[in-house]
Amino acid sequence: MYSKLIAELAIANEELLFQNEEKEKRAAELLIANEEKAKRAAELLYANEELLFQSDEKEKRAAELLIANEEKAKRAAELLIANEEKAKRSCRAL
Repeated sequence: MYSKLIAELAIANEELLFQNEEKEKRAAELLIANEEKAKRAAELLYANEELLFQSDEKEKRAAELLIANEEKAKRAAELLIANEEKAKRSCRAL
């Protein structure tokens, strides 16, 4: 009777050992997956920082272009006035 109980306990013990080994394997797989996720998160964080930098640079460039366009419009207005004044002087000279 005891030998049957001992055999059953031995089988149960082997099953528990097997389950523990499987859990350890799964834990190792999850650890690797977490490390990969952390690496990907770091890559995405870096990419996001790069995009923010590029966006800031584009905003600065847009502001520079806006100023340049305003200066160009001002210069065009000055040239228009100068041309009108030149035309008036030409008419008076005739």
